[in-house]
Amino acid sequence: MGSFTTVATTINPNLAPSVYPVTWTEVLYTVTGLPVETNCKLAFRYYITNGGPTGANGNAIWIDALTINRTSLTTTSFLNSNFSIWPNPATNEINIANKSNATIHTIQISDINGRVIREANGSVDQISIADFNSGVYFIKITTDQGTGTTKIIKE
Repeated sequence: MGSFTTVATTINPNLAPSVYPVTWTEVLYTVTGLPVETNCKLAFRYYITNGGPTGANGNAIWIDALTINRTSLTTTSFLNSNFSIWPNPATNEINIANKSNATIHTIQISDINGRVIREANGSVDQISIADFNSGVYFIKITTDQGTGTTKIIKE
């Protein structure tokens, strides 16, 4: 493990045949016990007995994306504890009230496919959604204390 002390996850540690994922597989790991931002090191290790391009036990490792989120609570409970968002469903605009002393960095509204379609930097009290098509959207508020996401509906 080199100078690393925690193995977050292993895949098929016993080298059982036909256990390795052959399609894209999401692997999640939650770091706990860090009350504030903490510098960390992250490494990926590919080790298989008789592995590699010509080996019998494995020939590749693929990492498509790595996402690191810092939240102090689940995103819904963080949002509900720190913000009020109304009306929902809405037709023309949504109102946002900051119930805490959290410093807002960004507010993003994404469509159902994850595309950011509206973004505001810093604190705002209201965001227009009048030009949105009817449907489901997600509002994500990123602050100095964490990030929260919730669903909004445009009528």
